[in-house]
Amino acid sequence: MHEIPVNTDRATREELRWVLLRALWYARPLGCNENILRITAQDGSLPVTTLMIRQELNYLSKCKLVQLNNKLSVWHAELTADGENVVDYRTDCPLGIARPQQW
Repeated sequence: MHEIPVNTDRATREELRWVLLRALWYARPLGCNENILRITAQDGSLPVTTLMIRQELNYLSKCKLVQLNNKLSVWHAELTADGENVVDYRTDCPLGIARPQQW
């Protein structure tokens, strides 16, 4: 029997994207900074760095799910209306985000 290889880096990125969206959901309407998001992800057992948080926030921003203020030394993110719809299961989830199936 052949085993299917698992790309753990990709799985971690996709899970981190979902964790970031969920954290920003709870931070509405103010959003939060990258340090809080990193601590949240680390508390959930994801081995992440600030650079990884920034990379995935950038990805979510390109998907129009997050609005970023990255002009400062510490990035700040807020969930967009589209991001709220994804987290609340009101719309399809873009590929690349490990959103669990709705019950």
